[in-house]
Amino acid sequence: MAIQANILYVGNFFFPDGDAGGSRVRGIGLALRDAGYSVAFAGSEYSAPPEDLRADGLHCRDGLCYCPAKSYADCKTARLRRAFFLHFTASETMNRVRRLTSEQTRAIVVYNGTAILLWRLMNYCRRRGLALLADCTEWFDPAHLPGGSIGPLRWDSELRMRRLQPKVANLIVISSFLEQYYRARGCRTLRVPPLVDLQAPCWRPIPPPREDSELHLAYAGTPGKKDFLTNALRAAIALRAEGFPIKVHLVGATRESLGNWLRRDPGFIEDLGDAVVYHGRVPQARAIELISAADFTILLREDKRYAHAGFPTKLVESLSAGVPIVANATSDIPEYVRDGQEGILLEDHSPEAFAAGVRRIFRMPKSKWREMRFAARQRAEECFDYRRYIVPLADFIERTCARNARGGK
Repeated sequence: MAIQANILYVGNFFFPDGDAGGSRVRGIGLALRDAGYSVAFAGSEYSAPPEDLRADGLHCRDGLCYCPAKSYADCKTARLRRAFFLHFTASETMNRVRRLTSEQTRAIVVYNGTAILLWRLMNYCRRRGLALLADCTEWFDPAHLPGGSIGPLRWDSELRMRRLQPKVANLIVISSFLEQYYRARGCRTLRVPPLVDLQAPCWRPIPPPREDSELHLAYAGTPGKKDFLTNALRAAIALRAEGFPIKVHLVGATRESLGNWLRRDPGFIEDLGDAVVYHGRVPQARAIELISAADFTILLREDKRYAHAGFPTKLVESLSAGVPIVANATSDIPEYVRDGQEGILLEDHSPEAFAAGVRRIFRMPKSKWREMRFAARQRAEECFDYRRYIVPLADFIERTCARNARGGK
């Protein structure tokens, strides 16, 4: 069934907030909605919450319609089948695109799709006379992908980043690194960081800081290969041995899951003792509450291409919750976090640098912690509320559609 939408947003995301990609495209969708566009999404969702189902059979959240991917049983064979049709051949996504396209459709935006999906969409849009844009938020490190540097996903990523996206020529990018890379290749780009709705109840008001003597640090999410959470935890062990009262709150991780992730060093969990509070997987609203209750959040990443090409959603969530961050300077973090104001900027991602940053925090009066909380929230309001990007996104879409109507890229 076609949806009367001006813009279709497709790709590897879980709408509306199942992952960082889902939150990313939802923020852009809200801005486009307020600009007067109707937007529909076709991501990788297994299913949809019952409350999002409308009487006409469509799923909608906040005025944004979406078409969940076909759900498969949770077994290895089913997951492989899903990956084949959804990602490797892009057949399922293309089928949904054909069903959703209507006479009202003017443009398709593809979010971090595979090379085959991008290639098929390029051909489809050319035949249908639709404008095509790419939303690019990552440049994966081969070590983070299955198969490493010789695996098929690495070559898929390189083909998409280096060959296909420059041919699309109209890109929404998440970082200045990607902005500069694609502008140097003659592309038209619009840099848009992760966006949130700061008027939503979950982001207001800013809770007061804790009154106890401990420093409460928070990390939300699953620590994959990108984040060096273990360096912060090792620093916490050393700092507690020096007499600094520290608690690290892990939102999304349990003792068991952290142990599985650290299976090469099982004794490390025992060394942590009561320095860590495990909150496990919780709904997004509860995760925001737990982050808001912390004094600072943690973000450590290597000084590599993947960290500079991407942009940490964790930073946006932290500042939006009114919580300053302890981070090393990768991506565009220094543009949004001034050392000693919205957070603490570290020399690098090592345990020693993190420990030095925490010692600086303990030398500050509690009144300074409170000032940093308000500075963090103010920065989020200036930079990450989706309303700041209504006009820039609308202008970019209109210019792209106008060029497409004239027969240009």
